Formats: sequence, structure tokens, C-alpha cells
Amino acid sequence: MGKKNYKLSKGNLLYIFLILTLIIILITLQFYFLYNSHSTYQETLSLTNQNIKSVKNNICTNNKTIDDIISEIEELENETVLFDPTYEQAYNFLENDKTDLNTFNDVTYNCDHFSTDVNNNAEGQGIRCGYVVISLSSGTPHAIVAFNTTDEGLIFFEPQSDQLVILEKNKDYWNECLQAESNYPTNSIVLDYTILW
Repeated sequence: MGKKNYKLSKGNLLYIFLILTLIIILITLQFYFLYNSHSTYQETLSLTNQNIKSVKNNICTNNKTIDDIISEIEELENETVLFDPTYEQAYNFLENDKTDLNTFNDVTYNCDHFSTDVNNNAEGQGIRCGYVVISLSSGTPHAIVAFNTTDEGLIFFEPQSDQLVILEKNKDYWNECLQAESNYPTNSIVLDYTILW
């Protein structure tokens, strides 16, 4: 058997060249599209991450707003539940309240504590009670409570003793405003007072 000579003609070479060129172009296009899709995917992923962060921030902001709204609603509910008592209801409340039996101490349990406890106890029973801060000429402020009664109007009480107080500016608190005997020194003139409801 003899060897066969295969000779490629120019036409065949051109045909093979075109096929190889086409294959190279197709591979190049494939890489190009793959690269572009990867870049688009990265951009989409980045935008998605930004959107997720934005949504999280909005959720946090909305939660805070919702918490604030819930707090305001609860405060309003408390206010609507509280009622202004009659003089007799206020007096009876103080008679039954045991805060005045607590022991006074300048540091650990003073007029602020007495007034706060009476205020909280009254509101716990649905009675609107004011916390009153009195500025005295002695320089040391004093705290008492108030009720805006439906029949006698605004009345004040000393929560340490449940005594009625006729609170007036320019009068001595312990010796003129407090409606009972007091052994406190003079020079406690009422300069001003503020009621916190």
C-alpha cells in the first residue's frame, strides 16, 4: 500500500481559517457577555444591599415612631382615666393613704418623696393629683400635693401630715399657710409655686 498525499487547497485553508476565526469570535463574545453579566450582577447586588440597608433604617425609624405613638396613647389613656375628686373624696383618700406614716429624713425620704408617693398613690386610684413645688425665702424648696376638686376648687395638702394648706404667696408657709400648729422657724415665705399635673 502506498501513502496518500493529502494536500489542502487554498479554498480548504481559507475555509478552516474562517471556521477558526468564527470560533475565536464566539469564544471572545462568550467571555464578553460573561464579564458584562458579572458586572451587572455585582451592580444589582450592590443596589440590593443598599435597598436592604435603607429598608432596615426605615423599619428602625418607624419602630421608634410607633413606640413614641404608643407612649403618647398610654399617657392620654392615663389622663382620661384620672378624674378630679370632690373635696370629700380627696380628704378621704388622704385619710386612707398611709404615706404620712413614713419617717422623714432629709436625704433618703424628704418632702419630695412624700409628695411623689401621695401623687402616685392617688393616680393609682384614678384621682388626678398635682405635685406642687414651692419656692421659699429660706432658699430650700418644699413639695406638697394639690387636688382640683369639683366642688371646692384647687386645694393643697401637706403630704407629711395630711393637713390642709392655704397656699398664698408672701405668707410664711409653716406658720401661716399650714392650717395647724407648727414648730418650724419663720423665714419660710412663699415666693412662688408650680403645680405639675
